[in-house]
Amino acid sequence: MSNYNFGNYICELREKKGLSQSELGKILGVTNKAISKWENGGAYPSAELMLPLAKALGISIEELYGAISNCKKEKSKLRKLLDAVASKSKILTIVCCSASVISWLLFLLFGNSPDKTFVLIATPIMSMIFYFVIRFSLVFESKMPLAPSSFIDFGVAFFLVMMAFSWISMNYYFIVDFPNGFYVNNGITAAVFCGVLHFQKKRL
Repeated sequence: MSNYNFGNYICELREKKGLSQSELGKILGVTNKAISKWENGGAYPSAELMLPLAKALGISIEELYGAISNCKKEKSKLRKLLDAVASKSKILTIVCCSASVISWLLFLLFGNSPDKTFVLIATPIMSMIFYFVIRFSLVFESKMPLAPSSFIDFGVAFFLVMMAFSWISMNYYFIVDFPNGFYVNNGITAAVFCGVLHFQKKRL
């Protein structure tokens, strides 16, 4: 059972009881958004809500814990690998962002390019835009009922690999062609990598 299937399980039990997400939320003292997040596979109920949730759905707490246990046991190898990478998100973010900022500062001090002003201004702006666009796009995708967890895992892995490779290539090119090898993509690739990484961190 995947996280998404666990959400289906909760949804089916709620509908059998004739409860809306808002009604179930009122019983448990949470918002309908929290219920929606459980059913879309974005999160599990907290420990203190397990007993009230089981009672509200008309099942035993053992059944509810069993469903979650089965779900967590059946993570794919890809998902386990992604989770392992996400667990190092703090270190990876520091390394990635530090290298990009250092290369940006070196270009600021020593760069000699006709596009220097544009590159210096556009890099932080475009990097922030891409970071939030990619992160919230993935969050939106993960909440869509038709988006299976395996599809999201593949997309996350693809973006992480592509952006890591691109970021390393960009910084290598900057070193080889110092001080003029810096461009906007040096920051954007790092931003997209971090955006995907931080999204995956929330899925742990």
